[in-house]
Amino acid sequence: MNDEERGLVALVIGYQLRRARRQRNLSQADLAKGIGSQSMMSLLESGRQLPPSDVLELLAQRLDDGTLRSYAHMIAHGNFSFAEFSSTNRDVLLQALRTHRGRWHDIHIKLSLELCEYFYKNKLFHAVDEICHLVLQHSDDEVAHVQAWFYLGSSLLFLGDYEQALVWLNQAGSKYTLLDDTLRGRLFYNLGYAHAELDVCGVAIWYAKLATDVFLQSADYVRYARALGLLGTIQSHLGRAEEARTTLERAYEIMDKWEMDASDRARVATSIADVCEGVGDVASAEQWCLRAIDTGTKASDLISLSMAYQILSLVYKTRDERARAAEAAKMAIHHAENLLDKRILCRAYLVAVSVLNDMAERIQLAEKAFRTASESHHAIEQAVAAEWLANVPDAAGDSQTGEYRSAAFQAYRQHCLESSTYSYFFQRLSLGELMNHNPPAG
Repeated sequence: MNDEERGLVALVIGYQLRRARRQRNLSQADLAKGIGSQSMMSLLESGRQLPPSDVLELLAQRLDDGTLRSYAHMIAHGNFSFAEFSSTNRDVLLQALRTHRGRWHDIHIKLSLELCEYFYKNKLFHAVDEICHLVLQHSDDEVAHVQAWFYLGSSLLFLGDYEQALVWLNQAGSKYTLLDDTLRGRLFYNLGYAHAELDVCGVAIWYAKLATDVFLQSADYVRYARALGLLGTIQSHLGRAEEARTTLERAYEIMDKWEMDASDRARVATSIADVCEGVGDVASAEQWCLRAIDTGTKASDLISLSMAYQILSLVYKTRDERARAAEAAKMAIHHAENLLDKRILCRAYLVAVSVLNDMAERIQLAEKAFRTASESHHAIEQAVAAEWLANVPDAAGDSQTGEYRSAAFQAYRQHCLESSTYSYFFQRLSLGELMNHNPPAG
């Protein structure tokens, strides 16, 4: 047993001893009587000392605790590793970190970051948030802080809070050289993803390219394929359709070859369908949509399902198959309503508005899109919904039509301020002052 393993086991045993003793309303002196001293119990419970197996066996008998008996057996035989021990005691380890009152040592930092990765992969983001803040509070290790910022920001990406995610990810990005290749590539990927969701595509594509470079150099082909998928999607957003299709098809080819996660393949297939539909290749778009729907259904991936049905609806609209377009649009809404991502839901509403026949239903969905986008601060979706409502006579009276027009203008302006290369220039202009300025007489 090396020092790292000893420290880990001591930490967990100390927590379990303290918990079991308090459950039985014993003092440290009472528990130690005939076995050792109160000061020995203090050392053991704080995790500063690993008990000999025979001492731990006596304490386990007095406390009638089967968990402590199993730990005594492990110590006696030394038949465990750090990875094995931490993987089978995660809940206990998290509680041990919560209740540890002393100064954190290397073992606490290593353990906390391993737990971060585990809970992050299992999408238990409340636990990730708690552990990361414990790291920031109890550790002075700069590398650990950068990793904590990464996990905090990455968790918020899954929850759809892109602005706050960028706050943490940018902090990690300011010291990315402290990370190993894998975490550095994941950081670049998530920065690219966040900026793409916020329509800052110039920055997004730069980070996506950095991610592909890191993963390719480290021969991490699974993450390389995902990064290619992100890069191709951003290229599509920038109007580089041919380049995007090549990149995305390459990503899908790698994913298929390596039999990667079905949800990854479904999302890339959806992006390819989007590119094909955008350039008028509706036959290919339909094929890729159906492939995405099949794969996304197997993976229970609601994001790819909603997006694929949105694109399929537009394909059917182009073919003037209105009934099929309406059916696909309603499926897109059905899947999006079970998501946390309000932007996808807004877009599903707007697709339905463009393909349905019943005007009352279209107005209702446009209003839903407007409200959802306004509450979620998605400017472009808010602007499109407001503009549509302002130009439909049955949608509102004259006063509300004016309000929708004003809302559309403000939302388009906000989108420009957030996304335009020249936003710094626009922010210096006061349009109201310009409009009220009287030019000199000719």
